[in-house]
Amino acid sequence: MKKYPLGILLAATKDSAFTIGTLLINIKDKMDISQIMFYIVNDGFKQNDKQIMQKLVPNIKFIDFTIDNFEANIKNFNAKF
Repeated sequence: MKKYPLGILLAATKDSAFTIGTLLINIKDKMDISQIMFYIVNDGFKQNDKQIMQKLVPNIKFIDFTIDNFEANIKNFNAKF
């Protein structure tokens, strides 16, 4: 896997795929994205939305994260949660 010197982290809910896609287009229009890895934390984008975003910006990684993930991970730090 290629290492990128820069990264952009975006977080979104599953119903904001269009907004994130628009943001990616704007960033691509204004910046050279060849040295940037995009990380998108989301709670369940549709596979079709992910494929479209990957066509827009090939250097992208999706991180699925739901409330269940959060609750499971937070208990590692606070057993009373």
